[in-house]
Amino acid sequence: MLRSGSGANKHYLMKGNAMSKLQGLTKLVQDAVDKSATAIEDVHLKVANEPLNILKKIPPLTAPATGIQKILNLCITSAYEIIRTVNRETGNMVNLALEKVEKLTQSCPHDEEGQP
Repeated sequence: MLRSGSGANKHYLMKGNAMSKLQGLTKLVQDAVDKSATAIEDVHLKVANEPLNILKKIPPLTAPATGIQKILNLCITSAYEIIRTVNRETGNMVNLALEKVEKLTQSCPHDEEGQP
C-alpha cells in the first residue's frame, strides 16, 4: 500500500504479504456475496412460489399459475445471476488492479524497509 509519511514525503511500498492478504480478502468477499445471493435466491423462490403452488391446485387456474410461475422463476433467477456476474467481474477488476499495483511496487527501487 502506498502511504505518505508525516513530515517528509516518505512512501512505504506494499510488501508481498500485504498483497496476498488483499487478494485473499477480495476472494473472501466475493465468496460471501456469491453464497449470500444464492441463499437469498433460494428463499426468494420458495416464498414467491408458495401462493402459485396453491393456485395450481385449482383446476381452472392450473395452466395460468404454471405459466406465471415459470416467468416469475426466470425473473428471480436472472436477477440473482446478474448479481453473481457483477460480483465475479468486480472481483476480476480488483485482482487486475492489485496485480498492477504489485508490479509497480516491484519495479520501484526501495531499501530493506520498503522505502524508496
